[in-house]
Amino acid sequence: MNRKQLFSLVIVGLIAGAVGFFVYNRGTSSWKTESAGESNKLFPELDVNAVAQMEIIDSSTNLTLLSTGGVWQVQQRYGYPADYAKIRKFLISAMEMKGVQSIPASQSSLYRFNLLSPIADTNSTNTGTLLVLKNDDSEELSSLLLGKEHMREASANQGAAGRQWPNGRYVLKTADGANANPVVWVINDPLSQIESSPADWLSKDFIELEKIASISITPTNAAEAWTLVRDSESDPWKLENSAEDEELDSNSTRRYGNLLSYSDFADVANPELNPEVTGLDEPVKAVISTFDGFTYTLNIGNKTNANRYVALEVDADIPESRTPGADETEEEKIKREKEFKEKVDNLKQKLANEEKCEDWVYLVSNYTLEPLLKARSELLKTKEEDAAEAAGTSQTNRTALDIPNAAE
Repeated sequence: MNRKQLFSLVIVGLIAGAVGFFVYNRGTSSWKTESAGESNKLFPELDVNAVAQMEIIDSSTNLTLLSTGGVWQVQQRYGYPADYAKIRKFLISAMEMKGVQSIPASQSSLYRFNLLSPIADTNSTNTGTLLVLKNDDSEELSSLLLGKEHMREASANQGAAGRQWPNGRYVLKTADGANANPVVWVINDPLSQIESSPADWLSKDFIELEKIASISITPTNAAEAWTLVRDSESDPWKLENSAEDEELDSNSTRRYGNLLSYSDFADVANPELNPEVTGLDEPVKAVISTFDGFTYTLNIGNKTNANRYVALEVDADIPESRTPGADETEEEKIKREKEFKEKVDNLKQKLANEEKCEDWVYLVSNYTLEPLLKARSELLKTKEEDAAEAAGTSQTNRTALDIPNAAE
């Protein structure tokens, strides 16, 4: 190949690259240009500090989150505290939320984007979710209709060719909704956190059991009561007051060390429910003590679907002072006093937070509570297991005796 031919190929390559770049930018120009415009802000005049109510309305639910005395609550859950971090995150993002692509539409085409009004079109399956922000006086500050998610297909180099995932959402400014030719916007956030289920907005602050020392269960059948104890976090569980023929099954107690360590609840119950309905008039009582001096009493009631009613009592014995070691230097004493104070302050804060749970009746999953609902007999090895273990030990010993000496 001579120099002239090489030069010609370089020119052709540059032209092809320029054409490709132009085509790419033409395909994405509306996304980039529109996203840069201040006029495309969905909440252009929103003052997040003035927002005191959020309404989320779909075809089946009307949810209200409101700030009362500086505390956000879920109105449809009897004023239970709302997840403030979730609300705050959304409001901060709402200030800068912009439409990145506009789609000219008509009233008759809004159904394609699931952007029919959940209030005006109650019989349609293509309604959206209406989000309304209000102030202290219940005056509307801003509102937006959320439609279906904007989906993107995964590429082959992502290892999921053919699969799709949401990378945005179709929305409609409610002020534009009555126009004959409204503009549908695409935003680059699926807003998956904007759900109308009250349970999804509850604060998930709950009890957290750490360093469990003992578990005492009193079922309705007193004969099946049991208590497990251990001397330290690394020691095995022991069954208190066990008979000579009772041996604890370690497989049955495997979950008790981390019981409710990352506990959660599914929902809260109506505080006005009769105890005879919830079963809390004759509950299974679980008393759990920790090495940090906390004592939790769980009153476990009736089953409802996949959950059970649970009422809580929390107490703690937190030391106010420490006894310095005989050989502590002044420097060591100062350091350990500081560490002790920090630990005590953390425990006191933990107690204050968890005592708030005493005011409510919770719905906790059957799976979470299952270890606390075991009968005493379910914690013990059966005669068949003892026989199998004995047979296994005997076979092991017999096999070891039959192995020939390699030196023979």
